[in-house]
Amino acid sequence: MSRWSEQHSSSLPADSSPIRQTSSVCFAMNADRAPMPHDQGVEKASQPSFYFENGLLVYTAAYHLNRGSCCGNGCRHCPFAPRHVEGNRNVG
Repeated sequence: MSRWSEQHSSSLPADSSPIRQTSSVCFAMNADRAPMPHDQGVEKASQPSFYFENGLLVYTAAYHLNRGSCCGNGCRHCPFAPRHVEGNRNVG
């Protein structure tokens, strides 16, 4: 551990922190390393739940149906009535 990190260890997040912020550029560069169901010992899904388009993660309609409700982020393939849209009763 370097001297700087020893002095500032209380202000640095722990390495085991579950929250990791990743830019879309970093995410796209590491897309080939993204864990797939077969890597985790789970039976491989018949339909992929996401794909990458222009460096962005895009969830499929199958993913949204499995999720069960609209998340309100305006996803491209969302099969549910949109939430968080002006004029919609579910704004919140």
